[in-house]
Amino acid sequence: AWQQVVVGANNTYTFNIGASGGTAWVTQGSNNSYALTVYYGTTAELQGLGTQCNTTTPNTKSVTGTVAGLTSQFETATLSLGGGTGSANFAVPAFTITGIPNGTLDLVGVRSAIDIQNPTGMLANRVYLQRGLNPANGSSLGTIDFAGSANSFAPDTRTFTVATTAGEALYSLVQFTTGTASNGTLGLSTSSTSPVNMPVVPASRTAAGDLHLLNFTAYAGSFGSHTAMRSILTYFRDPTNQTIALGPSLSTPTVSLAASAPYPRFRTQTARQTEYASTWLNSFTQGSSSGGRTVVMLVSPGYVGNATTIDVTLPDFTGVGGWLNTYGPLSGTTANWTVSASGVTGGNAGVAEGLAIRSAYRLGTLNTP
Repeated sequence: AWQQVVVGANNTYTFNIGASGGTAWVTQGSNNSYALTVYYGTTAELQGLGTQCNTTTPNTKSVTGTVAGLTSQFETATLSLGGGTGSANFAVPAFTITGIPNGTLDLVGVRSAIDIQNPTGMLANRVYLQRGLNPANGSSLGTIDFAGSANSFAPDTRTFTVATTAGEALYSLVQFTTGTASNGTLGLSTSSTSPVNMPVVPASRTAAGDLHLLNFTAYAGSFGSHTAMRSILTYFRDPTNQTIALGPSLSTPTVSLAASAPYPRFRTQTARQTEYASTWLNSFTQGSSSGGRTVVMLVSPGYVGNATTIDVTLPDFTGVGGWLNTYGPLSGTTANWTVSASGVTGGNAGVAEGLAIRSAYRLGTLNTP
């Protein structure tokens, strides 16, 4: 049975469950909007969720500098130092990178131009990569020259073939990340056709710990208006020309109301698919951020076990200490729902060479009486 857990020392929550169970929490937004999250998992999975919480505020630095080598108003530069970011353009070449963690880091800069064939996209035409920096807070990196520095180079190009079906719009993204979490977007397109040519960092410039992230997403409809999606994220240090295999479309779920009182309780039933057997997520939104409601229900593979149908119902929290029914979904309002699932292969070592994450979702609406 559901029970309230009160906050303990250092803003922590401690409770006992059996081999598996669920946790739920509510956050309040502006103007009495509420977001309810329910997570079902095994004891180990729930413990892992708790270890991801970080209540400390990291100490970060900021640095400044100036970009050289931007040749037109159509070019921009982005810079990253350990996850801290900054940007510059042809009219304003000065930059500030904020949010830089302490330690020795790599500087990744990307000079991009609007893709004339696809004005909503960007393609890198120069990359700046300098390793082993540990600048003092408030210091200057000087001039980052994309044209005349030995740290600057032209990206290579790789060709990716992605199988899509009629009526699908293809979104493509390539990012590069070093082992110090410095990163840059090399290519972005919201209206690609297969095969896709994308910039990559040459193998001669990469080092141990570096990875390219390749993201290809097929939308049933268009990027801005669609009813279903299937996607893949895959990681390589040095990508080759290759065929990228998306997973299948998500099975059409059954979305209904398990009950309408004391508040609408959503239920989803989705056939399990081999390609998507790592996480299942169902979300519902009602209204705007002003007085709206959001419900997210996550289910782990350990909790599901060998079930062939992922059957999830929003619980009835009535009578549980601390719960108010006003936190729940609204009656008489349309709920926009998303049912999604994901699967991971090659990920036993975490984010590493060969990791692939396939996901898919479907969208719809449900009226609450």
